[in-house]
Amino acid sequence: MEKIDLEEIKKEVNCIVMEIIESESSEFDESLELINDLEFDSMCFLELSIQIQREFGVIISAPEWEKINTLSKVYETIYSKLKNEGD
Repeated sequence: MEKIDLEEIKKEVNCIVMEIIESESSEFDESLELINDLEFDSMCFLELSIQIQREFGVIISAPEWEKINTLSKVYETIYSKLKNEGD
């Protein structure tokens, strides 16, 4: 897999989130909370998880999702997993 940077991850994740919550914009503040601000429910998390796996080849486990509450943490988790793959 080619090297991907954090900005590319943010852009792709934002597009996925935009589709899931049916937003007109793909520009999101990374401090937004998935549940409180973006109103994610279990189906939204499932869709996000599937799309992340398709787009990045990264699997985020249920215990990991329990610790992810903001968009920033989604970006960081994906980046960390991709970085560890490359090492």
